[in-house]
Amino acid sequence: MFAPVVTSLTLLIGLLSTRVSALDQTGNPELVAKLKTAATQLDRLNLLPDNSDWLFDFNAQPSYTFSPGSVVNAN
Repeated sequence: MFAPVVTSLTLLIGLLSTRVSALDQTGNPELVAKLKTAATQLDRLNLLPDNSDWLFDFNAQPSYTFSPGSVVNAN
């Protein structure tokens, strides 16, 4: 009677204790620093003057795959 419960709990603990690590690098650290330290929203808008600055193409990233579980960060 308790064997299925113990087995389920063991599997659950195993799944929850699995570590996942992802490596991520900021594409433009200088711009990110300027955006974070800008005093006003207008200052931030002036740092991104072109329309292309506001778009991110997830499909164009080298690590993009259509397989389930694939992750692409827009940074």
